[in-house]
This record gives sequence, structure tokens and C-alpha cells, in this order.
Amino acid sequence: MAFLATVACKISSRGDLPETIPTSPPGSDNVDQYVVRLLEDKTTRFLVTRSTSQQGLRGLWFESIGEGGLEASVPFRWIPQFGLRFEHHYKGFHFTYSSPFIFLLHHYSRFAFFYRMYDRLAQRVFNRKHLVREGRIAVLRFIHDRTLDNQDFRTSTLDLMTQMYSIRWVMHPDKSRTLGHYNFVLRSLLADGDLELESRSYRLSPKALSTLAAFEEEDRRHAENRNRQSILALLTFALLLIGIPQAVAAAIQAYQFFYPLPK
Repeated sequence: MAFLATVACKISSRGDLPETIPTSPPGSDNVDQYVVRLLEDKTTRFLVTRSTSQQGLRGLWFESIGEGGLEASVPFRWIPQFGLRFEHHYKGFHFTYSSPFIFLLHHYSRFAFFYRMYDRLAQRVFNRKHLVREGRIAVLRFIHDRTLDNQDFRTSTLDLMTQMYSIRWVMHPDKSRTLGHYNFVLRSLLADGDLELESRSYRLSPKALSTLAAFEEEDRRHAENRNRQSILALLTFALLLIGIPQAVAAAIQAYQFFYPLPK
């Protein structure tokens, strides 16, 4: 394991660490950068900032949290004494590893490259789908159900869309119209008193329970009326089936009465 950790540190420490690493496009489109940290009690003790020398890793040593790092070098033989965290920033994606073996496996298999290709394909498939815009009651029930799971549940237009469609909605061509739709829906529910606004986030209000109950009662009545109509239609059809033979027999008798067969 010590050998794998040393190899992983050497591979990921080629070149100096830039001051900033762009994480969003367009700046992140060409990023392919590793970051290596040596940890003590899950806290960064040493950050590799410069390319590896023959003596060991070079970078910043942190004596305590909140203090600036001091230029230092850590010999390779010291690496097993620390926990490791490898970070790979690749064209907008961020991968984190604590296992040197998994890091090396992903490095040599070009995992980041193929993952990005898969993500781009999945986004293209998602963009072909129509973003179904839910109505007021569906949105209110959605917030109600999540409030039952978490009494402190809050949401916004952006959060709501992410929960309903996943984060892929951000790259969907119809995102602006859909975002505007849910913005109006939330504002409408707020105006009717079904939601409350708190620190720019919406939360369920007690009135929402009566609104949902009234809708469910109306929906139940509509379902009962639909069932009654279906039963009446079945009864009418049954009566027709029973009456048709009788009507045919009566028609035959009437025909024979007016047009008797010759003897």
C-alpha cells in the first residue's frame, strides 16, 4: 500500500498547482488538474503545490486550522503516516479519492474522460425530453409530501426544478420557459396563502392542508360521478342487448301480420 501511495502521489504531483482552478465553463473546459492532500484526523496537514522532487513532495505545511501554510517538503517515506486525498478536476467535474489503488485504476483507465463522454450523451438524451410542467396542486402536493418527511423543508424555484428534473435541467433548451412557469406557480400559491415566504425560500403554510383536502374531496366527487356515468352506460348497454332480440321478434311478427306467407 505504501508503494501505491507513493506512485499515486508522484503521478498526481507533476507540475505546479495553479492559484485557482476554474470549476465552471468556459474556464473549466480545458482543466485537467490533480490536487494532493496529506491528512491528519481528516484535516489537511500538507498540500502539494509544486512538482515532485527526488527527495519527496513539495508544498505547504499547515500547523493548525486557519493559519497560512509554510513552504515545506515531505519525504516519500513519510507518506504512509498520513491519510491521503486525491482530487481530480477534469473539465468541470470533480472526483475525490482516498484510496491510492482506486486513484491509479481511474487514472490509467481514463475514467474521467469516459465519464464526461457518458455525461454528455446522457445530457443529450435528456435534452430531447419534454419538461412536463406540473400544475398548482401537483406542486403543492410535492411540497406537502416533502414537508411530511422534513418539517423544516424549504424550497425555491431553482431547488424545486432540481428536485423534479435533476440538475440536468440547467442545460435543457426549454429551461427558461419552465423556470418561469414554476416561478409563477410558487408566487400564485404564495398569493393564495398556501405557501409562506421565508428568507427567499418557500415553506408550506397550514392553509395548504385545507386546499389539498378540498381538492381531494372535489376529485373524489368527480370520480364518483364518473363511476356513476360508467355504470349507467353499462346498464343502458345491457338493456339494449336484452331489448334487441325482443324488438327483432316483434318486428318479425309485425311483418308476418301485414305480409303473411302464401299458403
